[in-house]
Parts: sequence; C-alpha cells; structure tokens
Amino acid sequence: MILYHMDRSGCFPTSGELSLHPLSDLPHDIAASRFFLDFQDGVSKHCLNYFTNSASMLIAIQSMPLGQLFVAADSLAAANRRISSQLIELTVELVRRQLFPHYPSRLISLFAVEQISDFKKWGLERAEQARVFQISAPDNLKRFDARHLRGGITFTTDETGTYCGCLLTAMYDQAIKYWSCEPSADPLWEYLVPLPAQLHQVLLCDKTSLASIDGIRNASLSLPQNQAECSDP
Repeated sequence: MILYHMDRSGCFPTSGELSLHPLSDLPHDIAASRFFLDFQDGVSKHCLNYFTNSASMLIAIQSMPLGQLFVAADSLAAANRRISSQLIELTVELVRRQLFPHYPSRLISLFAVEQISDFKKWGLERAEQARVFQISAPDNLKRFDARHLRGGITFTTDETGTYCGCLLTAMYDQAIKYWSCEPSADPLWEYLVPLPAQLHQVLLCDKTSLASIDGIRNASLSLPQNQAECSDP
C-alpha cells in the first residue's frame, strides 16, 4: 500500500531508502541498557528524540521585591509535555513486548497516514512549509488510534492545593487500547511502517496548499540529497 508521512524538519532524503540509526547514535549509557537488546539492528529518529539522557531546562523568574524564584509556566509546561511523552513511549513499548509482540515497535517505525487529507486532523496544516512523502508499506499493516497515547504527569488544583501525579495504570490501559486497534470516539489513525522504508515521491506543501489539500498533489519539489532521517513529532 501507499501511505504518507509529513517531514516538517526537512531532514529526509528526497528519495530512496530511509534507514534505522545504529545504537551508537544513542548516549552510551542508554544504548547499554537491557531495554535495547531487542533493537540490535538500530532504532528510528523518533526513538533517538525520546530516549535521551538530556534534561529540560526550567526558566526561573525572580519575584521582586521578595526575591523568591518561580518557574516560568511555559517552561514547566514544555518540560511536562516532553517527560510525559517519554513515559508514554516507554509504557507503550513495554505493553507491546508483553502482549502484542507481533506488531512492530514504534521505536523502529515511521508514522504515516492513509490519505494526505488526514494531516488536517493531526493539526499539521499549521506547518509553515513541509514535505509530504509517499511511502511503500506492506498491505497487511494495521492502523492504531493515536488518541490512546495519553497520560504522563498531570497537575490538579482544588480548594486544598495544587497536586502533581502520574496514573501509571491508566497509561497501561490506554496502551492496551492502542495496540488492540480499538477506536476512540474521535480516532486519530496512524500506521507504523517498519524501517527501512522506501520513499517514492516528494511533495511540497505550506499553509496555503494544506488549506486546500488538492493543491499538494501537483506541487512536486526537487531538493538536494540529505541522508539524515528526521521523524515528525
């Protein structure tokens, strides 16, 4: 089957094979973890983005005249989103290994949709400029509802105070729904294309052409070769 992937970072080669990254591209202490014993052939750029030993920097704001330090809300929110995404990816992979080992890991796959118009549902029409790739994929690929990729760290405020927590069992249950191909009330379908994958065509799109999806189909673009792989967030 032919599927579509949007590269918003411009890191894909314009055609040919998109390959896995060797484990040596991971930080040494992470690559040495028993977690990666199943990935001796390599991992995706998506995996490199989330399995890292780097930490998010929090921006502090000094309150005058008391001199107290506070963390900027935007900075804390960004760190929370990233850490939560890391927790979700780890949970989803562990559930796959335990209950759904016949499906490809998200950490060695490229994410794709069935129709170019599906990018609107993902909110990707806001991209200033991006490239859409046609990808050859096996006909028997299952689709998964990304709405179930939920959980992580949450903040709650009530009359008694503000609380921070993580409901691990809820993430576990959501991961089971994801791998079970169970649709939510408003599914956000995605396909996992195991790498390496074959890229067939490059289409240029921007806000204008995505607003009228038909405009993408004829906007072919020839770009210089770049051997780096880049996953879509």
